[in-house]
Amino acid sequence: MTRVPTNAAPASLHGAISFQENDELAGFREQFPGWPDDGRPTYFLPEAMIAALAEPDKRWRGLSPEEVRREGAFSRLCRNQNAVGLWGDQFVRHPFVVTAPTPPDNPSQFQGVGWTAAQVQTALQLVGQVQKVDLRLKGYLGWLATDPGFTRERDEIQQLWSALAVEQRGTLPLQRPLRAAAVPEHDAALASPQAASFFERVEAFFDRWGLVELTTWDLPLPQGPMLPSPLPAGAQALPRHGIHVVLPVHYPLAGNDDLLALLREQQVQQAQVLGLDKSLAGLPHHEAWARMFDVDFLERAILSRFPGRAPLGLVRALVEAMSQYLNVGEARIDRLRKEIRQCRGGHRDRLKWLRT
Repeated sequence: MTRVPTNAAPASLHGAISFQENDELAGFREQFPGWPDDGRPTYFLPEAMIAALAEPDKRWRGLSPEEVRREGAFSRLCRNQNAVGLWGDQFVRHPFVVTAPTPPDNPSQFQGVGWTAAQVQTALQLVGQVQKVDLRLKGYLGWLATDPGFTRERDEIQQLWSALAVEQRGTLPLQRPLRAAAVPEHDAALASPQAASFFERVEAFFDRWGLVELTTWDLPLPQGPMLPSPLPAGAQALPRHGIHVVLPVHYPLAGNDDLLALLREQQVQQAQVLGLDKSLAGLPHHEAWARMFDVDFLERAILSRFPGRAPLGLVRALVEAMSQYLNVGEARIDRLRKEIRQCRGGHRDRLKWLRT
C-alpha cells in the first residue's frame, strides 16, 4: 500500500490553516513589524481580557498603551479572519478555542430573512444541538491538554516530524496520510521509507487518541460522533477509534434496551484496551474539562507574550482577567489552574469530582 504525505490530502473543514497573504495581514505586519517572530503559533487574546490586563494594580504594572494597541489590532485581525492565531503568515483556525458561538436569544433577529416562526425555532434547536456536541468535544480537548501520556506521545510525533526533510513532512495541520492502492500520478508526493514509517506512527497516534488532525502541536482536533456515518464502508476517513454500532433498519428498539449503559461499558473496555486512563471513557464532567481547556489556552496565550520569567503580578492579573471574561469566580480559576498542574503531574486521581 503506497502512502503519500498528509499534506496531499485536502485540509479539514475546522482546522485548516490559511496559506494566503491578504491586505489586512500585510497592513498588520507593516504597523507592527517583527511581531510575533519566535517561530511558534501566537494565539489571540479576547479584547475584553486585553482591557482587563491594561489596568494596573498594586503589583501588576498593566499593559502599556502600545501593547494594548498591538494586542487589540491582533485580536481584530484574527476575528476578521475567523482565526484563533497566527503562525508565521498562516492563520490558525480551530472551532473550540475559548468559547463556542451562542445562538441568538431573540428570534426577532431573524426578521427580514423571510423565515417562518417554525423555521426560526428549528434553526435555534439545531444550533443548540451543535453546541452540545461542541462542548463535549471541547471537554475532550481539556482532558488531552492535561494528560501527560498524550503530551509525551505528541512530543515524540513532533520530534519525528522535525527530523524529516521539509519536502517530505509538509506543513501543519498534520492529518491522516492518504493510502493509495496504486502508484499515484507524477505530480503526487511519494513518501520516503522514513516518511512512510512516520505516517504509520501518525495513523496509530490518531487512532489511539481519536483525532482528526493536529491543527498546531498544542491544538488537536478530536473526532466527533457520526450518527449516522455519511461515509461508505472502507472509506479512508472512517474512524478506527471508538464504538461502532450497526443498527439494521428492521431492528425494533425498545425503551428498556438500556443501550446507553451498554455503550458506556464498551467505552470503558476500549479505554482499557488502548491503555488510556479510565476517566476518559464517556468523559464524565465534560463541562469542567472544557472550562479547563479555556483556562489553559488563555494562560498560555498570555504567558507567551512574556518569554522567560513572568513580570511581577502577571499571574494574579491574568486570573482576574480570566474570571471577568469567563464569568467564573477567581477562586474557581485558581482551583482549575491547580487541577491542571495536578493532572499534568500524573495525579489525575486527586481530583475529587472525578470520584463521583
